[in-house]
Amino acid sequence: MKKWMKGILIAGGVLTVAGVGMITAAAVNGGENFLSGIPRHGAMNGYCWTHGRQEYVPVPEIPETALAELPQEETAAENAGKAAQTAPDQQPVIQEGERFRGVTELEWENCGADARITETDHLNEGEIQVNQMGDGYEYEVWQEGTELKISVPRPMRKGFLSHILDSEAAMKEVEILVPAGFRFQELSIESVSGNVFAEVLRSGELSLEAVSGSIAVGEVQAGELSLEAVSGSIEISGGSVRSIEAENVSGSISCMAAADTEASVENISGDTALYMAGDIGNYDYEVERAGGQIRLTGSTAVDYSSQIGNTRIDNRTGRKIDLECVGGSILLQYEAAMEHAL
Repeated sequence: MKKWMKGILIAGGVLTVAGVGMITAAAVNGGENFLSGIPRHGAMNGYCWTHGRQEYVPVPEIPETALAELPQEETAAENAGKAAQTAPDQQPVIQEGERFRGVTELEWENCGADARITETDHLNEGEIQVNQMGDGYEYEVWQEGTELKISVPRPMRKGFLSHILDSEAAMKEVEILVPAGFRFQELSIESVSGNVFAEVLRSGELSLEAVSGSIAVGEVQAGELSLEAVSGSIEISGGSVRSIEAENVSGSISCMAAADTEASVENISGDTALYMAGDIGNYDYEVERAGGQIRLTGSTAVDYSSQIGNTRIDNRTGRKIDLECVGGSILLQYEAAMEHAL
């Protein structure tokens, strides 16, 4: 990350804290979203999500006299009786999720609801099924060659912040089914908000980004793993990767998938913890600290938290670890620490 970008992020963090303070003070003193004073603002916003920025035509209100003439709502018993009399070919059909074939790459933008990736024995290699459940807006799902893309609707992307602030906004829950043991060539998951869960993820290149909300994975098997937390959290409980790159602006990253070749960490704020194969002496280091804490824990412990500036260590291993800390904490734990504890 460039020096000027770090300065902007730090300044942005300070301004954000100040902004939150002003918003809190306004709320305490009876303030509210100024858009709420516009008649039918919520309905207008929801209409724009579905149809784009078109002219909003309000639904006319029904006079109370007309409501009195409407038929009374049927009881549950009457409804059940009618359903039993319905012919079999008229029974409602439960649609199965949409299936895509020949998929090797997945790019997924999750927003506002729980979502998960699940392995199943009922799909063929390269076949992916996307289920959308519950109430809310549907994601756009489409395939370009061998790449499957899942994203929030286009009108939402145009005015994203206002939609997030609108209490009427909600996305459907999503379940992505993949064949058991399936390995993507490339897999990218961006959690704008909401929570993403997966028992296992396998990919040549795997990218996880938590803008807000959380991403939790039981096991990761990947060649190259990229993690980025803006204000959300990423937690990986196990697995193995060749190289790992982590960037933490103001969130939480915890990865117990052992990296055995290369690691790079840029920490602006928040806490980042990674797990490395071998021991401290198996790697070459470049450490740059402007603030925060940097600690390495293997068969011995090394603490850079009192050092300012750059430190380079060349053990001539060809396996490199690059650490850069502005604030927060970076913790690297090595396999040797576990062996030493036994």
